[in-house]
Amino acid sequence: MTTATDVRPVVVGVDGSQAALTAALWAVDEAVHREVPLRLVHATGIPLEPSIPIDVYRPELHYGESALRAASSAIEATGKTVKVESDIRWGSPAAALVDESCSAAMVCVGSVGMGFIVRRLLGSTAAALAENAHCTVLIVRRRTSAPTSARTDWIVVGIDDRPDNDLVVARSVDEARLRNAPVLALGVWCDTAVGVPAEELEYRVAKWRRRHPDIHMYPVSTRWGLPEFLADNGTELVQLVVLGTHDVADLPRIIGPHDRPFTSHPECSVMVVR
Repeated sequence: MTTATDVRPVVVGVDGSQAALTAALWAVDEAVHREVPLRLVHATGIPLEPSIPIDVYRPELHYGESALRAASSAIEATGKTVKVESDIRWGSPAAALVDESCSAAMVCVGSVGMGFIVRRLLGSTAAALAENAHCTVLIVRRRTSAPTSARTDWIVVGIDDRPDNDLVVARSVDEARLRNAPVLALGVWCDTAVGVPAEELEYRVAKWRRRHPDIHMYPVSTRWGLPEFLADNGTELVQLVVLGTHDVADLPRIIGPHDRPFTSHPECSVMVVR
């Protein structure tokens, strides 16, 4: 719940794609939960030059308006009560959304692949946001399967000794409550710099359980990093991985190109907490 003085919106990058619609629908719950507006932003990808007649830009303007209408209609169809704002920004999508992040509670974007080749050749708005945004970023991927009674739809978060870890874990707990999901708390015991041994992991998870008795949280120790753990454990569904800013470098290995995902969880979304 937010206060009258904290009404920073949840921002969604809208480009007319199905991926962007998926991000917008995920963001609805985030905005409703915070009791803040949902702000839809379309960036044209081209700068607005005063010396060029405005008629030259009308196709881009019409496309942006159409993309925003489609996203607004999809949100309205959910029947959820949320104030929707929309805007068209001229210029780079990455630059526009990084700028929006200065006054946002969260920025949500769809992911269309973040592997090295994709990023090098085409650029990646999601990658730029994860690295440069001033607020939490949520990279949303489309779910094509649903959890069953035999498979749990986890939220995964790392437990470590970094200064921001409490904030990262707290955000994973918020998401677990919002999504009615359990939390898998991963401790990397062989990392002498920031890792935690199994006994310490159990102790920390017990503290989080006492603070949030409504949340199911399970500790798991591993000697490998989070991307490797996900790659080796594909028997359960993972709907969301929650990272701190120190782990942004893991994003290409967690998400990767859609046709060759690194992990066994090609549908999980990723949140980078700030």
